[in-house]
Amino acid sequence: MKRTGPFSTTSFRPLRLLWPTAVALLLTACAKEPKEQPEPAPLHIAVAITEMTPWETPGGYTSPTAFTVIFSIRIDSLPDGELPEGMGICSSYRTVNPQASDTTTVVEFPVGPHDLDDYIGGTNDAYILCMFQIPGTSARYRAYLRTSKGIYYSEPVTHAIPAIATDDDVTELPTVFHLLYADDAPLPENFIREVVEPALCYANLGLRDRLQPETGQGADTHLRLVRAASDPSGRPLAEAGIDRVRRSDLPLDPETLISEPTAEQLATLLWDPRRYVNVWIFPYPDTPYHNGLAGMALFPFLPEARPLEGLDATDYYAYNPLNVLPGVTLNARYSFNTNNIITLAHELGHALGLFHVFSKNGCGTGDDYCADTPDYDYTAFTAGGGNMTTPRTACDGSSFYSYNIMDYNGCGLHYTPDQNARIQQVLQYGWFIPGSEYARRPLRSDTKAPAGLVRPTPQVITVPVRKPVPEISQPAGSAH
Repeated sequence: MKRTGPFSTTSFRPLRLLWPTAVALLLTACAKEPKEQPEPAPLHIAVAITEMTPWETPGGYTSPTAFTVIFSIRIDSLPDGELPEGMGICSSYRTVNPQASDTTTVVEFPVGPHDLDDYIGGTNDAYILCMFQIPGTSARYRAYLRTSKGIYYSEPVTHAIPAIATDDDVTELPTVFHLLYADDAPLPENFIREVVEPALCYANLGLRDRLQPETGQGADTHLRLVRAASDPSGRPLAEAGIDRVRRSDLPLDPETLISEPTAEQLATLLWDPRRYVNVWIFPYPDTPYHNGLAGMALFPFLPEARPLEGLDATDYYAYNPLNVLPGVTLNARYSFNTNNIITLAHELGHALGLFHVFSKNGCGTGDDYCADTPDYDYTAFTAGGGNMTTPRTACDGSSFYSYNIMDYNGCGLHYTPDQNARIQQVLQYGWFIPGSEYARRPLRSDTKAPAGLVRPTPQVITVPVRKPVPEISQPAGSAH
C-alpha cells in the first residue's frame, strides 16, 4: 500500500483537531455546497476503515467516546479542467448516506491538483481524529472530494461504537429545547437527531464522569438531562423535549433576552424553570462580537440563607415574579458545527453555578472558588499558540493538560469534586432549579417584601465558538 503522499501517515502529519466535540473544518460553507454529482460519476472514491481505535488523549488516557480512524482512499480519475478544492470524511448516527452539509461530524482538509497525484490510480492512507461518537450507536462514514464543479462521495461504511455502562442512581432534570426559527426557515428534523441528541448525550456523559473516568480527576454528579415528555399544561409533546417557536424578531441578542426579556418573551419562551431546564437555540446577531459566541447562560440565584461564593444570594424572588430567563442559549449559527457540541455541557455548568477555571487578565484575576482546578493565564496560553494538544502552565508553575468542561480549548471531559459540590448546593437550594427545595416554595405574593429588597443584577457568561486548529506541516523539501 502506497504511503508517500502529502496526506500519508509517513510523510505528513495528520489533521489534528480540537477534542472533544467532533472535528469540523467545514460547515461554514454549507449554504454554498455544490450539488452532488449524478451517478455514474466520472470520479470514484473508494474508502474503507482499515483501523479504528480509541483515541489516546494528551497525557496518555484512552477515551471510550473518541476514535482515531485510518481510511484507505483511492481515486480513479478526475475530468480535465475540474479542480479539486477539498477532501474529507463525513459521518452520521442516523443518515444512511451522510453528506457534508447535514452530518454530525465533518473533517475536511484543503486539496490542490498536486495533492491528488498520490491518490489517483492508487491507494493511500489518511488518518484523522474522528472525535466524539455517541456510545451504543452505529456511525456511518463517507469520504468525499469537493471540486470546482461538484462533490463526489464514496460508498458509506459503518462502524459500531461500544456502549458505556451506566447505572440508574441519578436525578433526572426535564429539559426542553426551544428551537426558534423565522417564518421562512424552520429548523429541519435532522437538527434534533444530529445536534440536540449528541449535545444532550455529551452533557450527560460529562455529568456522570463517563467521558474519561480513568483520569481520576472527575466527579459523578448523579445528574441526567432528559427530554421533557409534556408541556407546562401537561399536554404530551409531539417531539419529546422540543418546542418549535416561530418568531419574526430573529436574530436576538442573547444577553438582552436573558437579562431583560419583554413580557411577551417571558410568556412565550420560558417554561417554568422550577420544572424544566430551558435551552434556547436561535441565531445571534451578525456582529463581530456575537459571531464569536457559541452560547450564553445565566448564573443561578440562591436564597440569602444558602449563599455560595461568587453567586448572588437574594430573597428577591421569594416575593417577586420572575423577570429573567434562567437557562442556556445556543447560537444556531454554529449549532451544526459539531466542534461546538460541548457548548451545552459548558453552559449548563454555568447555569449550575460554575465559573471558568482560568484567569484571562493574568494569574489571580479569576476565581472559580474550587481548590482542585489549577488557575492559569488563558490569555498568555492562547497567545503562545496553546490548544488542547499542548500542556498548560499553572500559576504555581506546574504543568498540566486540561480535561475540565469549564475550560476553553481543552479536552472537556469532566467536572471536578469541588465543582460537583457547588453543583449539588445549587441543585438543592437554587431558586430556579427543577426539584430544588426553594423551587418548591410558592411565591409569597400575599406578603409584603422587606424594605430595601432590590432586584439582583443578572450575571450572564459566554462561551466562544470553538474552532478546530489543524496542525499541518509540509514534508521536508516539499515545494507544495
